[in-house]
Amino acid sequence: MRKINQCIKETHIRFLRMAIWFEFMLTVLLITLLFPGSQYLYANPDAYPVNVTAESPSPPVPEKNPASPEAGPEGGEEKPSVDTEKPAAETEKPVPETGKPAPPPPKQEEETPASDPKDQAEASKPIFRGSTQAGKLVALTFDDGPYAGWTAEYLKTLEAYQVPATFFLVGTRVEKYPGIAQKIAEQGFEVGSHSYRHAKLTLEKLEIIQEDFRKTALAFSNIQVEIKLFRPPYGAYNDLVTGTADRYHQKSVGWNVDPRDWDTHDPQKIVNRVLSHVSDGSIILLHEGRKSTLEALPQIIRGLQEKGYRLVTVSQLIEAGETGEETSPQSPVDSEQTNFGQDNT
Repeated sequence: MRKINQCIKETHIRFLRMAIWFEFMLTVLLITLLFPGSQYLYANPDAYPVNVTAESPSPPVPEKNPASPEAGPEGGEEKPSVDTEKPAAETEKPVPETGKPAPPPPKQEEETPASDPKDQAEASKPIFRGSTQAGKLVALTFDDGPYAGWTAEYLKTLEAYQVPATFFLVGTRVEKYPGIAQKIAEQGFEVGSHSYRHAKLTLEKLEIIQEDFRKTALAFSNIQVEIKLFRPPYGAYNDLVTGTADRYHQKSVGWNVDPRDWDTHDPQKIVNRVLSHVSDGSIILLHEGRKSTLEALPQIIRGLQEKGYRLVTVSQLIEAGETGEETSPQSPVDSEQTNFGQDNT
């Protein structure tokens, strides 16, 4: 009798355990199927979101195989994008005139290099990207400076060929190297703003954007340099960005030839990318602080001149595009820089 009672008790315990386990599994199943957001527990993590909003971007296009026949110039080069920019990598040590390597500048914050199409779709005012109405005029532009050692070498090359250029400088670097920034302007080259800290301003609120412009204006004011041009970092802009630039009387400027000099150490690739994509009224995007870009610069200048192009500043290109007439030649030493004495916030 005792054995029978013990057997019944053990059977009852097993039944209770099975019931509890069944109830737990049923609860998990119901939560998985019915709880909002639980689909992420079993959704495909690689699937691109569909119909999230009416402005959802299209799925990202896979990068081309460098060996693909559809690649850009030189058989293996990707065609330069007109809307991409990445800050120059600061891994190369600049070599100043003394022959001793200068200490590398602090690393700038990294951001996504490509400008978001949504950023530009939201902007009602397009930025200036060159003009075919300017004829055989093109503008060389250099971003992300100034740099200790490197900037002086860029200026030497430009002066040797007696060609103008436009430098879009970062405010924090102007504060760090005020003498170099001032030298660019004093030698007659055009200077524009590339924001204060090279942040993607389309991700910021209006107050932050205005503060960025205010600090940049102050940095240039301290070296008595007026800025009338603004290039948004990464080419990303919207109404808040271009509107703030307008308040500071700065023309927003982009580019339409990007040789992607930041992703190669081969000067010849940079040269070929520029010369194969340049056209009337082009704005060419290059970066400071890179040995490969510096080595490519003489060939770029000679190649453009051999194609019949004349190099001008961005302001001259804007003027020529509006009038449809080529501007008169200008030596870098002829231009003037005046005080920027107002804070327009």
